[in-house]
Amino acid sequence: MSVGRNDPCPCGSGRKYKLCHGAIASASGLPPETAKVDAKRTLQQARSLHQKGFLPEAETMYLEVLKRFPRDADAMNLFGILCAQRGDPASASEWLGKAIAIDPQNAAYQFNLGKALLQLKRPRDACAALERATALDSDYTEAYNELGLARMASGDLQGAASAFRQSLLLLRSNYWEAFNNLGLALHRQGRNEEASENLRRALELEPRSAAVLSNLGLVSRAQGRALEAVEFYRAALTSGAREPTILANLGNALIDLSRYEEAVACFREATAIAPGDADAYYNWGAAYLRAERFQEAAGKFSDALARNPQLAEAEKGRGSALHNLGRIEEAIEAFRRALLLQPDDSDVHSRLLFTLLHSHEVTPQQVFAEHREWARRHAARYFSRSNPLANLPEPERRLRVGYVSGDFRHHSVAQFFEPVLGRHDRGGFEIFCYYNLSRNDATTERLRRSADCWRDIASKSDEEVADLVRADEIDVLVDLSG
Repeated sequence: MSVGRNDPCPCGSGRKYKLCHGAIASASGLPPETAKVDAKRTLQQARSLHQKGFLPEAETMYLEVLKRFPRDADAMNLFGILCAQRGDPASASEWLGKAIAIDPQNAAYQFNLGKALLQLKRPRDACAALERATALDSDYTEAYNELGLARMASGDLQGAASAFRQSLLLLRSNYWEAFNNLGLALHRQGRNEEASENLRRALELEPRSAAVLSNLGLVSRAQGRALEAVEFYRAALTSGAREPTILANLGNALIDLSRYEEAVACFREATAIAPGDADAYYNWGAAYLRAERFQEAAGKFSDALARNPQLAEAEKGRGSALHNLGRIEEAIEAFRRALLLQPDDSDVHSRLLFTLLHSHEVTPQQVFAEHREWARRHAARYFSRSNPLANLPEPERRLRVGYVSGDFRHHSVAQFFEPVLGRHDRGGFEIFCYYNLSRNDATTERLRRSADCWRDIASKSDEEVADLVRADEIDVLVDLSG
């Protein structure tokens, strides 16, 4: 079939043949059909180079095809994938969008667009593209897995878990990445037992995966098993590159074990690898704070804020360090800045209240006003969960008394409390201790043995602790915190 000079070009560009591939064919001496076959051959060669990692060479050939056939959707898709791989997701999404405009029913194009949008930190748009991919191809395992990641990034943890489960269903439970991602989604929902089961299944399928080992470390630490978490993090570092995030997580687990020098070494290495990482400096400051090296802690929190002035946790940590150094007015300023960054953070507001009590420049009326402000901002969410106690007023039964503290350790509060605990009339009272810290010492163990029931609550949310206290049917709850 011959093509006239003024006929539409067979490439589909909409331009006249003489102004499009007719010019190429004329220059090359090839007829249009031969030129198109030659372009397909070039595209196959480019794809082969791309798969072998020769990205610059593949890019040159993709662009050559697109110059000759501007509406070649496959070339647009492959070039979009290459752009994403070289760290340019914006260009990737642009080229993939062009491919979809030509062929909107292609599930692979939608999948690749979703991945690029997720790289651009546009998880909701990524979800939309990936949902289109799975609608076009209901057996698209990788698309369900990527959809789970996009939903997790957008905060839809239940939807993420559903997508990961669908991915596993399609592959008959042999997709380790889906097990890993499902475990992470469950961990973020606080369902750590289920998370651990899925992550251990992933580890069976991929025993040397640094991602799986690191996520198992996260779950173990959340379950209060810091020593096990350390082992998982060290295995992750051995299996893969020494990633700053894994080093930081290892450091945090070592802090839980009071192994501060080892923790500091982790944060020092993490910041050497990623000197702009504000979180790593914050964690370094947290290690010094726990080790009661307050001057150094304040310095590291300041380093974190120099890299990210919006990091409220660093302002809070700096306030705590300054308070312990006796620099009360500076601590108050730090807590107020943290509260501006996170107005709903009841903990930082509580620290501000405590610090105000030590200031010579604040009047009692101002302290009282700030306490009322705390109640206005934060108390409603606790009152909304308040229900009448179901405990029966039976005079014969023992009353259950609960004590809540983060100071059941070598601390002045424990020195006052231990004699009280030892002298309770156990015939009339049953004693529950709720310990809100992951740090244990000899004092902790003595108190644990003296209590009728001991609850470690450091890893639990306020809501979970409230539910636990109700389940324990506590009659009198005593908060020993300042």
